[in-house]
Amino acid sequence: MDILESLHTQVDLHNIKLNIPTLSNEVGELLRFFVSLHRPKIIVEFGSGIGASVLWSLLKDHKDEPTWQQFVLTERREDCFESFQQINWPIEIYKKLCFIQGEWNIHKITEVIQGCSIQLFLVDGQKNQYRKVIEEIYPLLSKQGLILIDNTNWLETQKAKSKNVVSCLQDMHESLSKDPRFYYVFLPKIADGLSLLVKV
Repeated sequence: MDILESLHTQVDLHNIKLNIPTLSNEVGELLRFFVSLHRPKIIVEFGSGIGASVLWSLLKDHKDEPTWQQFVLTERREDCFESFQQINWPIEIYKKLCFIQGEWNIHKITEVIQGCSIQLFLVDGQKNQYRKVIEEIYPLLSKQGLILIDNTNWLETQKAKSKNVVSCLQDMHESLSKDPRFYYVFLPKIADGLSLLVKV
């Protein structure tokens, strides 16, 4: 078993233990494609769980040495942070990770990245916070910075979520599709829906 397979196994076991949905292979492979194409230096994620996205951001020819300089994970659940610490991360990966545990706090992220721009922002946390975190991260995004927003198909979401969440997703789609600051694409058939934004 190689390093990447071992990490996936560890993360999957913790996801099962904590009842955390695993990032779909479709979204994961697309994330890896964008990392390969875009070669972001700074990646930030809202709603990181225990770090599955980190694994998909590792290129197959750089399994134990990331092509990015820093990956900032944010997650409000304390048990996720505890599980993250139990993963046997290779030192070359671990030293480039920063896990911020607690409620979303843009000021902490600003402190961590120390004036650098963010090239890739992943959104997969509380759906009723999606629009807020996008607005707060916008000034920190580089030109042509990419945002991937998971689970944005409100028709699928409404089967299991509250009307408030469905309404938030619908409002987000409507506003982002008209926002001149971004190129916006909605892919409803990828997993539970994926939205892509590129800063103009």
